[in-house]
Amino acid sequence: MRFTIGVRDVLVLRNEDDVAATFGPVRLEPGQTYRVPFRAPTSFQLACSVHRESEVGIIVRAPPSRGWERLHWRARHLMGS
Repeated sequence: MRFTIGVRDVLVLRNEDDVAATFGPVRLEPGQTYRVPFRAPTSFQLACSVHRESEVGIIVRAPPSRGWERLHWRARHLMGS
């Protein structure tokens, strides 16, 4: 999963299953929601009970600089790449 500070910087976990799920240190009972805000660039792996490889990679990037870099970033994301 990829996140960008200041744009898409909150991971929202919601368990819509009928059994508990574990995501890293968080255990979600059915119907529970948990928000994970990111405030700094980082990358790490978390254990995940619902993912087929039992792990999920998280990459949090710094925000794009103002000007052309940010415009280019927005254009790329509008095109879906």
